[in-house]
Amino acid sequence: MKKKKSPLAGKIIIGSVSAVFFLYGLFLSVLWLGGTQTQARVMHFRRELQERDETIRNKYTYVYDYEFSVAGKLYSGHSKKVQGPVFLKNDGNSFIAVHYMACCPVLNCPKDDFKPWYKILIYYTVGAVLGFFMVKIK
Repeated sequence: MKKKKSPLAGKIIIGSVSAVFFLYGLFLSVLWLGGTQTQARVMHFRRELQERDETIRNKYTYVYDYEFSVAGKLYSGHSKKVQGPVFLKNDGNSFIAVHYMACCPVLNCPKDDFKPWYKILIYYTVGAVLGFFMVKIK
């Protein structure tokens, strides 16, 4: 006689991933709607690995770090960007727009992350679909 395996571990894993997607969507929504915008100085800018293996050739992943000041205190963040093969050296005079929470500037995100606004809806949708699958596991 075989023992039935409990799906509890699968539910926990799928539920955790669902919660991460949903919370990240919520984080981006709050920053987009209620965040304060400022200019941040790009501190480091580098190309990561080699050419991306995609249909469109000559695309690379770039990683950049930025700093901005709120009430005399410095805060920093980092992000990634996909762009063409032209690699521009950072001379310390490059600026980007950043959204941050006024109550907690540590929570910040580059404005470029909001450009396709439907990306936030995709995070919510993936979280909801995974949550639905978690409920349906028997």
